[in-house]
Amino acid sequence: MSLERRIKIQVKGKPHQFFAVYPLGFENAGVAELKNAGITQIDNVEPGGILFTAKISEMMQAALSCYGAVRILMRLACFNASNFSMLVRRLKNEIPWELYLPPNCIPEFSVSTVKSRLYHSDAVAERAKKAFVAMIGENATSQGQTVYIRIVNDKCTVSLDCCGESLQRRGYKIYTADAPLRENLASLLITKIATEFPGKCYEGIYDPMCGCGTFLTEAAVYTGKLREKLATLRPFAFQNWPVYSEGTFNFTARQNILPINSVFSDNLQIYGSDINKENIHLTSENAKNLGLKTIADFTNTEESSAIHLAVKDFFRTDKKQISANGKLLLMFNPPYGKRLKIDKKAFFAQIGKHLKLHYTGCDALVIVPDEEAEKAMNIYYEKKWIFKNGGLQVAALFFHL
Repeated sequence: MSLERRIKIQVKGKPHQFFAVYPLGFENAGVAELKNAGITQIDNVEPGGILFTAKISEMMQAALSCYGAVRILMRLACFNASNFSMLVRRLKNEIPWELYLPPNCIPEFSVSTVKSRLYHSDAVAERAKKAFVAMIGENATSQGQTVYIRIVNDKCTVSLDCCGESLQRRGYKIYTADAPLRENLASLLITKIATEFPGKCYEGIYDPMCGCGTFLTEAAVYTGKLREKLATLRPFAFQNWPVYSEGTFNFTARQNILPINSVFSDNLQIYGSDINKENIHLTSENAKNLGLKTIADFTNTEESSAIHLAVKDFFRTDKKQISANGKLLLMFNPPYGKRLKIDKKAFFAQIGKHLKLHYTGCDALVIVPDEEAEKAMNIYYEKKWIFKNGGLQVAALFFHL
């Protein structure tokens, strides 16, 4: 049987198991995203991700639609490997690599081991690479492809990275401010609101400490209107696979995947401000990379595809300055840690007081660094979501003001 026909039958034509990696604590939001993307078979939910079964075209759909995912891995094999010779033999013989990898490809290896005789991850990666050199030759390159090897109690799971760069790197955020929020975390927090508060529908979103604009740009992404644009901003590892079809990918990118629970109205108005003029410039440039127009005016509501930006001190703002005709959601990640040069407790107390006085009737999501800041805000929150941002444990508090 020809290689082309084998690829069609064994790779393209049948479903495979995949593992979608998600930040800890956001697995349920990940399930909601996968189902919204059309994935019907969820096999298992575990800390750090979701195992699901789908065809290659459906995996592409998930990669383009699951804005909270870190990456997607395709399961290739699972076998026992208690020594190096067994590992190398099975890597060579039990996986038909020619069906999955492009010609002359020696992938990079990411290895983790737990309670196994093969405990040295670097040594496992070295032996795996030598096995590929023996099969293919020394002049091959990785072509942006990584193979993940996880060994637990001598049981080895081999997976192929579908994504290349992490999915949280959309390709539009070229400029960053200090300690920016990751794109997928911003999107997951929106999904948390959408799934845990069904029926919410906001006419406007406002980040009064916008930094480089992550909440603002991700709100625009979340509406689903930029899906086709996003598909062109970055490459995916699966685009180098023998099974890849540009026609299938382009068709998938054009599919209209509606946002979960329509937490934003069709005419969503997006507002951002920051006391730092340079941050407004960064936000504007990132928005332009995404194909969004920016307007230095909070009163112009004619263009819902634009982001309204202004240099403002949050403590001199109120909801009357924002021309959102209806429900307003504030989302922001205030400075803390090294970015905060003043008393943290006093600063977060001031945030809470200003929200209560000037944004009554609105909803707000505020990221706080610890319980001291949380208590200082002195507002009853409806939900608290704990997660890690840049290695620091933080919490997102959701309020109805």
